[in-house]
Amino acid sequence: MTTLFSRIVSRISGTPRKTLFGCRQCYQSLVFKTLCHSAIDSDSKGDTALMEKVDPYSLVADEISLVSKRLRLSVVAKVPELSSAAGYFFKEGVEGKRTCSMVLLLMARAMDIHGTETPFYCTKDSVTTELHRRQQLIAEVTEMIHVASLIHDDVLDDADTRRGIGSLNFVVGNKLAVLAGDFLLFRALRVLASLENTEVVSLLATAVENLVTGETMQMAATVEQCCSMEYYMQKTYNKTASLISNSCKAIALLSGQTPRVATLAFEYGKHLGLAYQFIDDILDFTGTSASLGKGSLSDIRQGIITAPILYALEEFPQLQYVIEQGFENPANALDYLWKSHGIQRTRELARKHANLAAAAIHSLPQTTTMDVHGAREISSWRLPALLGLGRQINQSSSVTEEQLDPFSLVADELSLVANRLRAMVVAEVPKLASAAEYFFKMGVEGKRFRPTVLLLMASALNVHLPEPTTSDTLVTDLRTRQQSIAEITEMIHVASLLHDDVLDDADKRRGVSSLNAVMGDKFAVLAGDFLLSRACVSLAALKNTEVVSLIATVVEHLVTGETMQMNASSEQRCSMEYYMQKTYYKTASLISNSCKAIALLAGQTAEVAMLAFEYGKNLGLAFQLIDDVLDFTGTSASLGKGSLSDIRHGIVTAPILFAMEEFPQLHAIVYQGFDNPENVDIALEYLGKSRGIQRTRELAMKHANLAAAAIDSLPESNDENVRRSRRALVELTQRVITRNK
Repeated sequence: MTTLFSRIVSRISGTPRKTLFGCRQCYQSLVFKTLCHSAIDSDSKGDTALMEKVDPYSLVADEISLVSKRLRLSVVAKVPELSSAAGYFFKEGVEGKRTCSMVLLLMARAMDIHGTETPFYCTKDSVTTELHRRQQLIAEVTEMIHVASLIHDDVLDDADTRRGIGSLNFVVGNKLAVLAGDFLLFRALRVLASLENTEVVSLLATAVENLVTGETMQMAATVEQCCSMEYYMQKTYNKTASLISNSCKAIALLSGQTPRVATLAFEYGKHLGLAYQFIDDILDFTGTSASLGKGSLSDIRQGIITAPILYALEEFPQLQYVIEQGFENPANALDYLWKSHGIQRTRELARKHANLAAAAIHSLPQTTTMDVHGAREISSWRLPALLGLGRQINQSSSVTEEQLDPFSLVADELSLVANRLRAMVVAEVPKLASAAEYFFKMGVEGKRFRPTVLLLMASALNVHLPEPTTSDTLVTDLRTRQQSIAEITEMIHVASLLHDDVLDDADKRRGVSSLNAVMGDKFAVLAGDFLLSRACVSLAALKNTEVVSLIATVVEHLVTGETMQMNASSEQRCSMEYYMQKTYYKTASLISNSCKAIALLAGQTAEVAMLAFEYGKNLGLAFQLIDDVLDFTGTSASLGKGSLSDIRHGIVTAPILFAMEEFPQLHAIVYQGFDNPENVDIALEYLGKSRGIQRTRELAMKHANLAAAAIDSLPESNDENVRRSRRALVELTQRVITRNK
């Protein structure tokens, strides 16, 4: 569970998040978060890099998915309007980070249910399965209570945004929002009652009471109380930490743990929750609306005094006068904050509680059960540094054999994949089926670029492994699984296109009318959601959690990239660094992680999997850079959509960014936006005088060469099919940068 907290603290420290996988994982995930956190301010960052970082989400990905599905069923009400309101934040895409569920599921694994002190010693599988089901119910109950509190808080605060979308009260009104929160609380109580454990019911009822108490403390605080750190800490425990701490204790009690172990579970949840809130307090001052999913400075604008201001108050007592006057204009308070050590001291307070959370896990009784031990001991695991790859790239590939047609090499498999995709997107509701299959029908399938890359990558990695288990059956099964990755990738890609067209109000796609133009926004969104859900089902069938985690990360990146594009400030729109990060998320993440998934399914080494990833990443970036060029140089007929569509939507791409470097006065035009057609004409005039198009092509060529170099770096093979597929992958890099549509 330490890994959990390293993520919390890395939000403010800037520590990069890397995902690794190991076999001894649960205590590791609980503890490594806090140890990473302790190392954040250390100058010796190498110690942290040497520890294996386990992705806590991936460890319980299947269970979280199960919990999420059950939650969506649990919040169904008889009245449609209430059902829709209650399920608002449980829909895929707006479920939040599900941190509570993840912590509780990890805590369940970290409890040694086979210890001699517990009644489950030498239990049969059926009893263990029942225990896990009951612990999963605690995760579900906790999520329902948490979401209910968010809904009610938004009503009280008159908030209009939550999790990056309109708050429920903003969408359906205060009355229905309050009712939805009440419904969730009582549905949670009903699930709790089914556990038939009065101590657990009492714990969670206390958590709800504390939530109400904490909100009341915030609303009714006097100026003196607002300025009290002791009062703030008590309020923060009630509002944030009580729910997760009592739920962790409930997990321990259900597994028959001793009072001491239950208290340690409680302490972990308490300190993790407090640390999480302190980082939230910091981010309210340092984050952006896009990253927070709500307005920045939202607390202080509502008169809520948090830890950074309280610490600033200790250094500058005159700040109390500002607090007494209120914060309609927070500028004065912010002046004092930036002069103080308020942010730094809040971060130190978060570290203190992170260490206390880790100490609670370290104090759990020793265990000989490997999975449990692994869940607790990841902080002691050491790994070589990841991704320290810096290659010298030659400008031309070493492959000099004849050029191949990459698409013809996998034409039969592409046809098979296409047929399976058409079968997979059939829905029970005819209109939904028609919407979902809209871009899978013959003639509008697109270039099928991604399936081609993935099938070629599968052939390119068909090398003899150190411990071969080759047989015709196994090879066929592997190929089928790799084909599934191609199908999943295509479904996710099309789903993202459908949703993007809704967001952009586009009317054309692939040379035909966009789905939203034909059937309306609602069906386009539903069709995209349906494709994502079908992709998830296919993913689950692979029974490989590392691959599931990779592809889940892709979907997160797609959403993040689209959000970055929609919510970019003028300064961010003018940043090449911001543009490249957004481009990776929106375009390159899908193909790079899918290439890596192909390698993982083949049992390749971490080095080979990373080469596959690097190929997909750089190919995807090169592809998008050429797309950016074609938006200015292509025609509507060749592009399948209107030319100049990006700039007309206010999207600043690489050619304009390079032109701005030559003509700084173009910044003013970008700041004004492109709603005025005259600004579009002025920008195009500057672009025509600049080297923007040429430099974008050069950048695309650089990434194409990096992709080719990744293929050239794969282990040598004498298999002609393997070598031919690798040549085809290199050929694709050239086709990407020379295409005109």
